[in-house]
Amino acid sequence: MSSLHAAFWVCASALAACGHEVQEQPAVVGPTAASAPSAAASTDASASAGGVPAAMRGPFHLPGRVDSINLVLEDDGTFRWRIFGCDFGGGGNGVWKASGAEVVLSPTAGAASFPWMDEHSFTHAASKVTLKVHPSGGVDARATGTKAGDAWSQTWEPGRVCAQCGGGLGPDKMPRACTQPLPPMNAPLGE
Repeated sequence: MSSLHAAFWVCASALAACGHEVQEQPAVVGPTAASAPSAAASTDASASAGGVPAAMRGPFHLPGRVDSINLVLEDDGTFRWRIFGCDFGGGGNGVWKASGAEVVLSPTAGAASFPWMDEHSFTHAASKVTLKVHPSGGVDARATGTKAGDAWSQTWEPGRVCAQCGGGLGPDKMPRACTQPLPPMNAPLGE
């Protein structure tokens, strides 16, 4: 992200926090043509020329939640996911590595775990998450927690979503499709 783009997000977040409407890019449903997995790569997680496996070029979102929850794998071998619920935000990050038809997400060097979304809280500690291409074009995620027998699965759908904040605490509608890049982990609260 350029420093100009980062400055825009800082200003946009501050304006939104004060109740001002921030103009966003037009919404799209699902992945863009550049990010959509091809049929030939639908089950292959081998790295594309840019680094991220072609079939997992995301972004992806966790459906069925009122908060926006998005995941992206970066070409530099890192990943990040973000949750935004209008009055709060968070997420996690780490590193990824392709392994056959799967991609394994792991904590950053020196860390034993990273926060990962589960069915109850977005701060559940995971020691690894294994991603595999889903027929929808999304990814199936199989998370392994830090305690013995602690595991859960979920399907992330293609495309990024943004929370719909109605002026009160929390979103007032289900997230909508959006196109702006996922903010970095150190970005201020907002999308």
